[in-house]
Amino acid sequence: GEVIPPVLIPILKEWAEDKDLQVRRVAAYALGEIEVVRPDDALPILIKLAEDSKFHVRGAVANALWEIGKVRPVDTLPILGCLTRDENGIVRVAAVNALREIGKVKPVETLPILRELTEDDDVNIREAVVDALGEIGKVKPDETLPILGKLALDDDTNVRRAVARSLGGVGKVRPDEALPILRELAGDEYEYVSEAANEAIREIQSRD
Repeated sequence: GEVIPPVLIPILKEWAEDKDLQVRRVAAYALGEIEVVRPDDALPILIKLAEDSKFHVRGAVANALWEIGKVRPVDTLPILGCLTRDENGIVRVAAVNALREIGKVKPVETLPILRELTEDDDVNIREAVVDALGEIGKVKPDETLPILGKLALDDDTNVRRAVARSLGGVGKVRPDEALPILRELAGDEYEYVSEAANEAIREIQSRD
C-alpha cells in the first residue's frame, strides 16, 4: 500500500491551526488525500477543522471526507451530518455531495441523513439530495423510489427536473416503479421538467 511519511502528520496538524485560512484549507485537502491510508491520524484533525470559523475550510473538510467515508462511515457520517446543517449553503451542498459518494457503497448508513434532508428549506440542498438518491437508487431502488416519488411533487422546478434525471438511472433497475412517476413529470407545466422526464423515459425504454 501507499506509504505516508509519519513526519507529514505533525506538519498538517500545525497547518490546521495556522492563522491563514488558505493554509488551513490546504491542510484539509491534503488530509483528504491521506486519510484512507492513515485515518486514525487524519480524522481527529479533520474533526477539528470541521468547526473552523471559515466556511472555505469547512467546505474543504466536507470534500475531504467522502473517500474515507466509504470505509469508515461510523466515524465520518456524524461529521458530515453536522456539516449538512452548516450555516453556509456551499458547505451544506459539499456535505451532501460527499454523502452521495459514500452512499454508493454504504447506502444503508447514508439514507437516514438524506431522508431527513428532503424536508430542507434550501432548494439547493433538496436538489443535491435528489442527485445522491439517484446514485444510491441504482443499488437500493426499493428504499429510494418512494422518496424520489415524494420529491417529484416538490414545489421547485429544479428539484422536479433533478428527480426526472435521477429516475432515468434508477428506472433501469425498477422500470415498473419509475415510469409512472416519470409519466406524471412528463406532463409538468414547465417544459424543461417535462423534457427531462421524457428523456428519462426514453433512456429506460431503450435499455439493453
